[in-house]
Amino acid sequence: MNVIALDIGGTAVKYGLFFGHNEEFGQFSVYDKDGQENVQTSLYRFLECYKADVIAISVPGPFDFQTGTSNMKHKLLSLYGVGLKKILEEKFQNVSVSFVHDSTAFAFGVMVEKPELIQDAFSCVMLGTGIGYVNVVKGVVQLNEQGTPKHPLWNMRFCDGIVEDYVSTNALLTKAREKGCFFNNIKEMSVFARKGNDEILDIFKGFGKQLGRCMEYKRQEDRFNQIVIGGQISKSFDLIREGFEKETDIPYLFVKDSSSCALYGLKAYTERQCKE
Repeated sequence: MNVIALDIGGTAVKYGLFFGHNEEFGQFSVYDKDGQENVQTSLYRFLECYKADVIAISVPGPFDFQTGTSNMKHKLLSLYGVGLKKILEEKFQNVSVSFVHDSTAFAFGVMVEKPELIQDAFSCVMLGTGIGYVNVVKGVVQLNEQGTPKHPLWNMRFCDGIVEDYVSTNALLTKAREKGCFFNNIKEMSVFARKGNDEILDIFKGFGKQLGRCMEYKRQEDRFNQIVIGGQISKSFDLIREGFEKETDIPYLFVKDSSSCALYGLKAYTERQCKE
């Protein structure tokens, strides 16, 4: 079975080609030659180059996973209201197209990389632009009827707002700006902290404390034994660790690579669907 796995992000689509025993990974932009976002055209051009049996796509919410329709108004606007599943299945005959929440893809990838967790209760935390979270109990990803995490974390009430106001890329960059430091991304900010800037280092420690508090609350709700951490901010966990461990003793693990983890997860999800 030839599987194309696609993880659609805000600026690029990461892909994994699983054709027989061959695997290939890469990414392509969601922007056209004029610099305008055009996810559909980018997808068509890429998919036309390959002959697949299954196309599995992971996306953030809000999203209708049955019809492949985006309800997002904050990003990927070129997909808003578009029933992508029907369009792709009509354009690429005899190809099955499925959509899953990006946290679900990550969770399945975790179970591929760390099969010992399948019989355990664990949660996945994706630290990126926002904060993704999903609970897994004995190999079953805990989702609601809409296909999204049953107990999401991002919109949980926290301090003077919601969790995503305090635990996200935007939260870190905003805290830095308040100190008069302007960064384009967390990687730049991390370099500054590692060079010995105490103010920026304290921001990371504070971030770790807030993440730890959130995880303690979720442990009471979801009864997990450990968490698996992914996402771009996880690469800076050495700066976050001290604050995190002051707030919680929850065991935590990391995946080797968050991007490929989600793609392997899409493949595993597809294989499970075929068996069912």
